[in-house]
Amino acid sequence: MGLSSLSLTNNGGPNLLTSAQTLATTDNKTYTLGNLTSLTSGGGNSRSPLNPPHHDVPGNALATGATTSFTIDTTPPTASIAPVSSPTKVPAGQLTFTFSEPVTGVALSSLSLTSNGGPNLLTSAQTLTTADNKTFTLGGLTSLTSGGGNFTLTSAPLESPIWSAIRWRAERPRASRSTSRRPPPPSFRLPAQTNVPAAQLAIAFNEPVTGVGLLVAVAIQQRRAQSADSAQKLTTTDNKTFTLGGLTSLTSGGGNFTLTLSPAKITDLVGNAMTTGAATSFAIDTTPPTAAIAPISSPTNVPADQLTLTFSEPVTGVGLSFLSLSNNGGPNLLTSDQTLTTTDNQTFTLGNLTPLTSGGGNFTLTLSPAGFNDLVGNAMTTGATAGFAIDTTPPAANISPVSSPASEPVGQLTITFSEPVTGVGYHPCR
Repeated sequence: MGLSSLSLTNNGGPNLLTSAQTLATTDNKTYTLGNLTSLTSGGGNSRSPLNPPHHDVPGNALATGATTSFTIDTTPPTASIAPVSSPTKVPAGQLTFTFSEPVTGVALSSLSLTSNGGPNLLTSAQTLTTADNKTFTLGGLTSLTSGGGNFTLTSAPLESPIWSAIRWRAERPRASRSTSRRPPPPSFRLPAQTNVPAAQLAIAFNEPVTGVGLLVAVAIQQRRAQSADSAQKLTTTDNKTFTLGGLTSLTSGGGNFTLTLSPAKITDLVGNAMTTGAATSFAIDTTPPTAAIAPISSPTNVPADQLTLTFSEPVTGVGLSFLSLSNNGGPNLLTSDQTLTTTDNQTFTLGNLTPLTSGGGNFTLTLSPAGFNDLVGNAMTTGATAGFAIDTTPPAANISPVSSPASEPVGQLTITFSEPVTGVGYHPCR
C-alpha cells in the first residue's frame, strides 16, 4: 500500500496529499500517515478515505475501503454583550453576553466592572450563570449601578480577540433626594463691557438638555424688564449649547443687562430635572465721556500753579496736546514744561502753571474733545472750557481837583480808584 491509495480532503475539496507526506509501517498491518501539520494547521473538516485494491499476504483482495472524518477548529470564540440603553437613569440589574460557541473558564474572577475609570466593583455578591456555557448572565448589579456613572465591563483573561468591552453611562435616578443627579447650572458666554450692542448670547449646559425655550431665557435691563419675544430666537445644534439671538434691538440703547435662566421644565436627556437656574450680567456703554474743569476763585492775585480736569468716566489718550491755556485771548502758553498727571485716568492734574500765570491776566483753559475715548471706545464729542483772572496790579487812586483858592467852603471831594477796592475808610489826620 502506498500514498496513492489514500486521499485527504478538506471541506470536500481536492486531495491534499503529496510526496511530502509519509506512510510508514513496521508490520504491514498498522500504517502511520505523517507530516500532515502543514495541511491541517488552517483547520477545517477533513476526510481521509482508503481505497481498494489491496491484498492480504495470501493474496485475498480488500473488498471494501475505509473512510474517517475529523474536524480541526482553530477559530477562537467571540462574544457579544447585549447593549444597555445609554445614557439612562435606570440602574442596570444584569448584563447578558453571548459567545459564538460554548466556552470554559468564564467566572466572576475573570470579569471587571468599573465606574468612571475606578477600581473593580464586582464582589461575591454578584452572580454569573449559564445554562449552555454559551450565554452568560451577570446579575446583582443594581446596587453597583444605582449611583450612576460611566461604566465599563471587561474580562481581562478573555481580552481581544474573543472579548469586547462594553461601556455605558447610567444616570442617578430621581427617586430620592440623596441619590438624584442634579445638572450643575449652565455657564454663559457674555461680552465684557462694550459699546457695541449684543446681537446674540450663548448659553452652555454641562450636558444635552431638553425643555429650553424663550420662556425660560429673559433679558432684563437696569430700568425695565424686557422679556424675549417673537423677535428673539433660541437655537441649538446639540441641545447643549444654545444661542439666544435677535438681541440688537434690546441692547442697542446700552445699559446694565442681566440674563436669567429659569430651571423650570429643563431636564437632561434621561429625565433628571434641573433644580438651580443661573444669571449673569453685562454692561453695554454707548454714552460718550464728558469733562469738567474745577473753577478757581477769581479774580485773585495768587498765581495758579495747577488746574484739575475731571471726566465722567475713565478715558484714554489724554495729553497736553489736547489742552490750550491762553491769556487775554492770546496764543497757547502750554509747553513741555507743564505736566499732566493722573492715577485713575479719570481725574487729571495740569501742573507747573506758576511761570505762566504769575504775571496776571484773564486766562482761559480749553480741552479739545478730538482724539480720545472712554475705555470701551466711545469718543468724546464735547470739550470743556474754564476762565479765571489773576490780578497782580495794585490799584491806583485819583482825587478830583478843587479850584483853589476858593471863595466858598468845599463841601465834598471825589476819590476814584483804578479798580474796585476794599478797606477804604476815614482816618483823621494828625
